[in-house]
Amino acid sequence: MSLSILTELRPLLERCKPEIVLVYVFPVLHDLTERGIKKHLEENTERLQSLLAAREKLAAEGFRVDHKLFTGDPATEILNFANGYKPDLIAMTSHGRSGVRRWIRGSVAERLMHSSRFPLLVTTPKVDRLDEPIHFEKIVVPMDGSPFSEAILPIVEEIGRLYGSEIVLFHAAPIPVGHAEPYPTEVIPATTKEDIEKMLEPYRKRFEEGGLSARVVFEYGTPAETILDLVEKEQPGLVAMTTHGRSGVSRWIYGSVAEKVLRHVTAPLLLKRTSGFTHE
Repeated sequence: MSLSILTELRPLLERCKPEIVLVYVFPVLHDLTERGIKKHLEENTERLQSLLAAREKLAAEGFRVDHKLFTGDPATEILNFANGYKPDLIAMTSHGRSGVRRWIRGSVAERLMHSSRFPLLVTTPKVDRLDEPIHFEKIVVPMDGSPFSEAILPIVEEIGRLYGSEIVLFHAAPIPVGHAEPYPTEVIPATTKEDIEKMLEPYRKRFEEGGLSARVVFEYGTPAETILDLVEKEQPGLVAMTTHGRSGVSRWIYGSVAEKVLRHVTAPLLLKRTSGFTHE
């Protein structure tokens, strides 16, 4: 694990007082040279010491905290533990690397996104703000018009009540080119301002009746790009969305949106998978 997640989520931890389990997966050693073994031991000894120190600090502050150590593939080990432990949330950092190092580390979040039955919160620590807590005063919630996208709303409501968040309900109205009927039958895209407001109004009312400020925003364009543009404009504390696990053309429109957002978004991202589970 990256311990910066504890600093980032400190306000949330203080509000919820959850049971915390710190998970660290020791990577499999492939370089069996003397130098490789020495480096492996030094790096992992340092990380283990940091983890144990973090656990002791949290315990001293009154948190219920435990730790688990595993060896192997990070995504597989985290998923196996989560399936048995059944957490309310998996929280981790994504390092945003490219090339081989991204495949080893950055892809862990993507693999969990595809496989986890539990909500996944992914943050990307900023180099100049490693010690800065995250505040969820504004939450962007992309809605695609399907019943699946509603699955994220209970979690958003819970976080929103803790922070008094402003909720931004967002819909991307794509203009398909070269596809006669690219949408799944359960989703009919709203293409006018009136259609979109009508579609999202029940959700806006739901939040306002719960005591939260909510507004509707929409843009024309491809979902992932418009979501990323909105995040740059609004600078939210959190983006919360579902991922549906479809295949074929439907996945191209919807299933890959979460992947693109995960890879490029600058805000913390909360994902909830609604179907299409795979197993590591």
